[in-house]
Amino acid sequence: MSEVTAAWIRIERWLSRHAPVGPWRAYLIGGGDLWWGLAGETEVNGEPLRPAPRT
Repeated sequence: MSEVTAAWIRIERWLSRHAPVGPWRAYLIGGGDLWWGLAGETEVNGEPLRPAPRT
């Protein structure tokens, strides 16, 4: 996982605890890039989405 992706995951974790993110969730696509999408999405532009780690 890249340093940028790791930083975004930390930001997502903070937001989910301290600010409303509503239906939005953090996902990883392709080579580990972060993507924000609606809960339950499974792909973007034909690439599978994986839930971003929360720890």
